[in-house]
Amino acid sequence: MRVLLAGKFVPGGRRPIGGVQSWIDTVAAELRRLGYSVILWEPGRHAPPPCDLGILANWAETGHLAPLCARVISVSHGIIEAERPGPADRLICVSEGVRDHWGAAADVLRQPIDLAFWTPGEDRGAALAVRFSYRGSRTHCPQAAARLRLRYLHLRDARPVPARCVLRQAAVVWATGRAALEAMACGAPVVLYDHRSAYQRALLDGDLTRQMHNSYSGRGGITPDLSEVVAAARGAAPARAWVEAHHDVRAIVPELLR
Repeated sequence: MRVLLAGKFVPGGRRPIGGVQSWIDTVAAELRRLGYSVILWEPGRHAPPPCDLGILANWAETGHLAPLCARVISVSHGIIEAERPGPADRLICVSEGVRDHWGAAADVLRQPIDLAFWTPGEDRGAALAVRFSYRGSRTHCPQAAARLRLRYLHLRDARPVPARCVLRQAAVVWATGRAALEAMACGAPVVLYDHRSAYQRALLDGDLTRQMHNSYSGRGGITPDLSEVVAAARGAAPARAWVEAHHDVRAIVPELLR
């Protein structure tokens, strides 16, 4: 069975780092493990051959590929216009918040995380505070790390293997979205905090259930001051069990394919 995974950006393409790219990379790896033939496509590449299934993100950029696929799934990853879903055989949203934003009759399938790759290490002894985000916008993270007497590192463009190495050692990680889940899977105490300057102010929220429904974006949280960011870091606890319960790619991909 040949499966097409398409989005505005894909792994190994024009912009290798990002949530959609990481989702595609994770799903593609699991499909290949299950024996499927997988094709990745982004704008600028030659048209793919006919496929048995097309899983299309960023419909405005990829929807024209639908006629090449015997069956089509539209996946919406967020609430910005680029994530507007399209007319497909099945619609998937990554959270209740995304589904409700688009008013869509969609199935919710949570962000898939490869728990065989994102694993805890042997030693978390490094006095290291990490901001895990490709964004360059300003946050309280450097000052918070100083108050916590931790060395600060902005993990901005690392590939998965070196990123995992850092996350396994971190005393605390500030992140949102898939980055937060990957850090949790590595056993790091995680604070859901970042500044998505393109469309969202800095937000902080420690309620995992609410944040799961909001795609771990921080929406519904507060705009924190420095003392609140420090307090959240001091109170953060490991949450790999949460990711195991809700985000295991080996449980999610079969649901995607059904």
